[in-house]
Amino acid sequence: MRPLTVKMEAAVQEYLINGGNKSDAYRKGYNTEKMKDVTINRKAHDLFNLPHVKARIGQHAAKIEKKFDITKEWIYKELLWVVENSKLQEKIDTSGINKAIDTLNKMQGYYAPTKTENEHTHTGVGMSDLYKKVES
Repeated sequence: MRPLTVKMEAAVQEYLINGGNKSDAYRKGYNTEKMKDVTINRKAHDLFNLPHVKARIGQHAAKIEKKFDITKEWIYKELLWVVENSKLQEKIDTSGINKAIDTLNKMQGYYAPTKTENEHTHTGVGMSDLYKKVES
């Protein structure tokens, strides 16, 4: 893996520490005072799509998961707890509950595309036949 520059590493650290906002992380790592927001957003997008930057984020994520014993099963149980215990709250945060349910659905693969078989029979009518019908 290619090493990251000091600025790249600073942006990655900021991204991991402060909630994963790529544009904000780019602002912290790079001198962006004279840049427009559109430029920052594009450059942040490009930076965080570099393979060696993605790999570095993956390294950090793996360390965090190992340190705190975070597994998919643990995340799943925590999300279920949020959904189940939302009924006990006086003020219900529906956006948080919806996000938890959405994440659970993604983890279960419910949003994955499904393969379907389509039957198509050819009627023998070609484009030239259709044009003839339109013209008459």
